[in-house]
Amino acid sequence: GDTVGTYNLLTATINEVNNNYGTITIAANAGNGKFTITQKEATLSWGNNVFTYSGENQWPVATVTNLESGDTCTVSVSGAQINYSASAYTATAASLSNGNYKLPTSNITKTFTIGKRRVPLLVQILPIKIF
Repeated sequence: GDTVGTYNLLTATINEVNNNYGTITIAANAGNGKFTITQKEATLSWGNNVFTYSGENQWPVATVTNLESGDTCTVSVSGAQINYSASAYTATAASLSNGNYKLPTSNITKTFTIGKRRVPLLVQILPIKIF
């Protein structure tokens, strides 16, 4: 198997160390062996955390940086906000799209700010007419 789960073995020979998985466990089972592949802990990298008010939901994007070759995994982030605030907001990595990975035990939150949007002011001076 190459995904998280428990698999039956008739004969097992391990000839190399493989860092693709978090833990590999081999146990005897009535003459047959079993091995379990557990989830690998994802390492997250957070993107931009400074925004300007846009009227739309905004939040920092998180990406998994320790994917194995050929794997894809997106991070769902909760805590999107719309409005300016003098205080920082907090975004949280909520889930991963690939079941072979699990959220880390640290670095799952990121503070972010939404600043005020500058509004250009156009002033037109009209000529004064006195009647």
